[in-house]
Amino acid sequence: MYRVTAEVAMKEGPTLAFSVLTKFNISSWLESYSPSSSEQTQLLTHISQGLTMCGPKPTQDDEVLVEVYRHHFRQLVNFQYPAHYNDALLFLIGATDNGTLIPGSLTDFCQLLGPREQPEKCRLGLQLIQETAQLLASHYLDKRTSTEQSVYSLIDFEYVSFLGRFLGQLCRAMIAKWDAGSHCARHSMPLLPPPTLPPH
Repeated sequence: MYRVTAEVAMKEGPTLAFSVLTKFNISSWLESYSPSSSEQTQLLTHISQGLTMCGPKPTQDDEVLVEVYRHHFRQLVNFQYPAHYNDALLFLIGATDNGTLIPGSLTDFCQLLGPREQPEKCRLGLQLIQETAQLLASHYLDKRTSTEQSVYSLIDFEYVSFLGRFLGQLCRAMIAKWDAGSHCARHSMPLLPPPTLPPH
């Protein structure tokens, strides 16, 4: 349906596509139909294509359609979270590299992590946080070293601002989870007997 709707939006305009997509209750479909992992991934691909088709600065006519795509993107990524986290992250990285994504979608993705002011409640595990940080570092290092231009000139400023907030949120969550893990480890260790002085 999403693929056909995207074709309709390109040929007939966003109004018809909007009227079709608003009739699709994605949350109900996910819960009642229980689509397979591959079906969910395919749906995420179509939603992502819809978002990039509207571009980083959608026209007034496209704005209502973008809001539907954003809503469906949030609902799907949030379903069985973080099952679709990696696919969504790779899509966002690619779309920011190409400059084809509305910045609001990046904010949506950040909000799914959990409250920024409570990093200990981040919904990602420590390993996934570390893997994300390593992925971003490797990606942007390769991007930087492949050209004489700076990263700031290669990526739109609004995307750079998002990346800064996203990395900050990940780092705070990493520290909070490390602290929590260290605290648990300290309290789970058996108590050792007090040291005794050797006899004189």
